[in-house]
Amino acid sequence: MERVPHARIAGTVIVGVGILALILRLLLITDLTSTPESDEVGYLSDGLLLLEGLAPGYKHVPSAAITWLVALYAGLQTGVAWLFGTADPSMPPLLKPLAAMERVLFGDYADFGNLRLLIVGLQTALGSLAAAGIAWMGNRIAGWRGALAGGLLAAALPLFVEYAAQTRSYSFAWSLALLSFVGVFAAANRRAAIIGAIFIGLAIATRVEMALCLPVLLLEIAAIEPRGRRLRAAATFLGIAIVCFCLAAPWYLTSLAGNLRQILDVRFLVVADARTGPGEVVRSLLWGGLGLPLLVTILALAIGGAARRTWRSVRAARRNARGSSPGTALPGGPGARSGRS
Repeated sequence: MERVPHARIAGTVIVGVGILALILRLLLITDLTSTPESDEVGYLSDGLLLLEGLAPGYKHVPSAAITWLVALYAGLQTGVAWLFGTADPSMPPLLKPLAAMERVLFGDYADFGNLRLLIVGLQTALGSLAAAGIAWMGNRIAGWRGALAGGLLAAALPLFVEYAAQTRSYSFAWSLALLSFVGVFAAANRRAAIIGAIFIGLAIATRVEMALCLPVLLLEIAAIEPRGRRLRAAATFLGIAIVCFCLAAPWYLTSLAGNLRQILDVRFLVVADARTGPGEVVRSLLWGGLGLPLLVTILALAIGGAARRTWRSVRAARRNARGSSPGTALPGGPGARSGRS
């Protein structure tokens, strides 16, 4: 039987992972045009506030991806309403763009359904692309088995799938961070690593806690560079990420003191009546969907390392067996006769 090439298997796995991620996220979406709930409205309103010239409400997040996408969409709506809409003939020409913007903003504030459709659709597409990218990275590092393991984890992790159907900024940030890891860990040249720096800068501008990924990325950047260029490569990577962050979320710097105060209040402020401690947080994370993926990952790392060491021992034993075969034995041994003939 003819064996299937590994490249074809890897390609099938990568495409299959992307399709699976897309299907899982689409199945979770019940009504794309329904009214958003909870703080989703706040994230969608940030783009409209930016279009009005105001600072976003969630500037401490800083939610750059959703803010700019909503602002761009509302800006395009304003341009269409100005150029092709019907305005009051008695209105001065200089006021017609402002009147068009007012109509667009009033309509978007009254019904967030179209904005939710836009953001959820883009999050679904980007999440599926990130899952396929992780599968491609797994194939570069560990073959098609690595593509299958990493791709399925990125495609089917409950948090990734659940938040893709919400207009919060988590899904965008996680997907951008995954693409940054793809660019760095599977980098064939410096340009791919620079793309990874851009992605992590955008991820941090979307959720500031994505900065926790920087140490791992910087260590990998330093590891793949020659000894004398490691510090320079890591500094360049960090500089590009900082520039991308500042360009994507300039409102974060203008309100830096207030942002830091709000982050400290949310993350570290001790409330007297709070019943949620570190143990409860860990328990909720383990039972809320992270327990099984973490267990599978730990077992896979342990089994993979043991299997790799076992396979190396088997290959070394095979080479030794071939080297000591009768046809290649030393003179005077059992195979000396064939060597003398």
